[in-house]
Amino acid sequence: MKPRILRALIPWLLLGLTAPLPAVAAAGDVRIIVDVSAAMGRADPDNRRGEALGLLLRLLPEGSDAGVWTYGQYVNMLVKYDQVGGLWKENAAILTADLESVGQRSNLLEAVERATWDRAAADGPADVVLLTDGRLDVSDDPGIDEAQRRRLLADLAPELAAAGYRVHALTLSDRADNALLGQLAALTGGHHGRLEGAAELPEGLLAVLGWVAGPATLTLSEQGSFEVAPGTGALTALRPGGGLDTPAALVTPGGERLTRTTSRQRLRWHVGREYELITVDDPAPGRWRFEGAGAGGRVYAYTDLTLDYPDLPGTLFPDRLRTFDLVLSSGGRIVDDVDFLSLIDVSARLHGAGGDRPLVVEPGDDGRFAVNMMGPEQAGEYLLETRVWGPTFEQTLSLPLVLKHPLSVEIHPAEDGFVLWVQVSAAELDHDALRLAALVKRPPGAARMFPLERMPAGLWKLVVPGARGLAEVTLDLKGSYLNDRPFDLRTQPIRIVLPVPGVRHVDLGMDGRPALVTPAPVAEAEPRSAANRPGPATPPPAAPPALPAAAEPAAPEAPDAVLPVWLAVMVAVVNLAIGLSVWWLIGAPRRDPEQDEMLNALRRAAGLPEEELPGDTAAQEAGEAEAPAEKAAA
Repeated sequence: MKPRILRALIPWLLLGLTAPLPAVAAAGDVRIIVDVSAAMGRADPDNRRGEALGLLLRLLPEGSDAGVWTYGQYVNMLVKYDQVGGLWKENAAILTADLESVGQRSNLLEAVERATWDRAAADGPADVVLLTDGRLDVSDDPGIDEAQRRRLLADLAPELAAAGYRVHALTLSDRADNALLGQLAALTGGHHGRLEGAAELPEGLLAVLGWVAGPATLTLSEQGSFEVAPGTGALTALRPGGGLDTPAALVTPGGERLTRTTSRQRLRWHVGREYELITVDDPAPGRWRFEGAGAGGRVYAYTDLTLDYPDLPGTLFPDRLRTFDLVLSSGGRIVDDVDFLSLIDVSARLHGAGGDRPLVVEPGDDGRFAVNMMGPEQAGEYLLETRVWGPTFEQTLSLPLVLKHPLSVEIHPAEDGFVLWVQVSAAELDHDALRLAALVKRPPGAARMFPLERMPAGLWKLVVPGARGLAEVTLDLKGSYLNDRPFDLRTQPIRIVLPVPGVRHVDLGMDGRPALVTPAPVAEAEPRSAANRPGPATPPPAAPPALPAAAEPAAPEAPDAVLPVWLAVMVAVVNLAIGLSVWWLIGAPRRDPEQDEMLNALRRAAGLPEEELPGDTAAQEAGEAEAPAEKAAA
């Protein structure tokens, strides 16, 4: 068949590849969890998250399943978990528009547990979107909060990963426990985004949209025109900054101009405080135009032709070369038609801290493409843009990524030496096949290799003896990815001065060099010996579940009561004042002449000398005082 004939028939090839199902993106499963604690209210006082959530909810593909949970001290299902449709979207947007932040606590663990109640029987992938101020706070007792963190990372995160749940966490405050949320995202293969303020909420949630819904972004020309492919179930045009004076409009391939006042059954128009959204169901294929799109305007298309990275996690770590499968599917089936694949082009670029770079894309015979990602050298946030185009269509899939080192290291003091705890946070590694060893050198002695003890939930432990001196520890991690490709990672030497004064957290650079050694941010609720210590005080890394995971730690034994100094002084002063008052009332000397005369009469009646009358010390003292005066007068 000649190429130009294929170009003419490509719309019909697409239609022939489509299964007899509704022409929308593949159905997904989205659980949205929103923090409504008082701390979240301080981070977002104008409730901009309500408007941003409405945008995300309206962009979810119809036919997927979704629900919204809120949490502070208690967890509440705000929007019923159900199949997404037009009515569900509008109802969800109304319910999330006005979120009151009144919770005095932040019960993150229970919120994730409640939203993933069916994880034990899950039969497919699901995405959890967590929008939070970033703290886990259920009690004034730090030991209880620490137990909750351990349960979240050591127990719940592995369950979620095994069930196919990815947790995408967006943090909105500089007070956020980014170590905890970053590990939760990494352990489940999700994305962790850090927002500088509430103004970044719409863009932050739109970035996550690529993971949870996978809509195609259509390319807009300078004149605002874009191509709609056959089989597109819906298109949504987004213009940031709703309520602008310049009216927006969509012009169809036939020349019809759609505006806010257009009466059309398959047209939905929403104008919000932060955005304007136009959705057209079953759009006609061909060249459209978006008038008044503005600088941030974009068009999403829910088509039968979709792009997907089945094994790409939202958190990556340094490696020499990574290869990820890119799947092109239509109607839920992989497109493997050789004639069709010969007409399309696929490209990928990585944007981020290390600059923009093109990626090598190799086509396969089975409809899969291999995207070779040369490892970036700088940690930070990146954007992977994958573009596919043919003679009659063009679309892009954008996915945010975070690049970080997979090892989190903490050093704990011991009676003789120190305890090294290492957390491996990487969802795409085969953790059963991992081997972690430490090369320990105690100058001037020779270096020795020690295997680390494997603990649950990706945690490893090594006890290193030695009371004083210097120790250098180099970590060596070997194993394989889930696709059986070998994995090898080695750090630079970590210098440790003994004795270790307290818990230390080691930050590893992308080259494995210890960039910074800082005290662990939160101490344990109760000091323990290194032998009985259940792991690091705060994540990363998470402490091993040596104790029963569901049990909260016992309250620390109260020390012997000690009376404060200020209270003891106050009690003494009060006692002294009371004693002086009593003495004044019943025992203080009174020089009353009439009483003295009465006492003298009693003495004479009793035949006693005045100075020997029992109890009359006052009169005696008075008499003794008068005698010298009389002599002086004589």
